[in-house]
Parts: sequence; structure tokens; C-alpha cells
Amino acid sequence: MLTGLPPYFNKDNNLMYRSIIKDKLKYPEFLNPQIVDLLKILLEKDAEKRIENVKDIKKHPWLNGVNWTLLL
Repeated sequence: MLTGLPPYFNKDNNLMYRSIIKDKLKYPEFLNPQIVDLLKILLEKDAEKRIENVKDIKKHPWLNGVNWTLLL
């Protein structure tokens, strides 16, 4: 939604899957640094390092000001 395409997108599924496993994701320069930080946390390849706690995600600065009760 932020760039118009999913991360690692490629019309060739095999190339896309390879890219997901091996390549470092490149972020467009126009993206806000805070959303880039959140995306890096959410898309971390190493499952041990990846953030999974919804409470921690909600605390990220990019999501400051979101009224979670109203959103529900």
C-alpha cells in the first residue's frame, strides 16, 4: 500500500521466492524513515529477531496517534 507493490515482488514466482530468502529488501527513498524502521522489524528474516508481540508493534513511533479502540 505504501509503494504500490508487495515487498520482493517479481512476476516470476520462483525469482520472488529466491529474493525473499536471499536478498536484502530495498526501500524507496520517499518512504518515511519511521515506516522503514517498522517494516524492517516486521520483515526480519531471522525469526528469532522478528517482532511478534502486537503490543510492541502498536508502540512503534510510526503508529503514534492511532486510536486502537476506535479502529476496532
